[in-house]
Amino acid sequence: MNNYLKLLRFLKGHKRIFILAVIFMWISTLLEGVQLSMLVPMTDIIFNKKKIVFPGQLPSFVHHIIDQLNAMSPEMMLSKGIVVVIILLLL
Repeated sequence: MNNYLKLLRFLKGHKRIFILAVIFMWISTLLEGVQLSMLVPMTDIIFNKKKIVFPGQLPSFVHHIIDQLNAMSPEMMLSKGIVVVIILLLL
């Protein structure tokens, strides 16, 4: 613990950069969660031609997005899914 407190002394001149780094790490974590959570429904549509089903009430805009995804053909979902995964990975 003593070594950790010694390292914190070096942070004094770089607090702004440290706060920015923490914010961007949180954003990165959220985008990785979105990327991983969309893979299961996407693979169900592509390989098994299953519809995305969510239990409970959803906001209308989310329900509209899910309806559009369910209306896509597996080939279209694969081509658009690859692009979305790459964009999320780059972000």
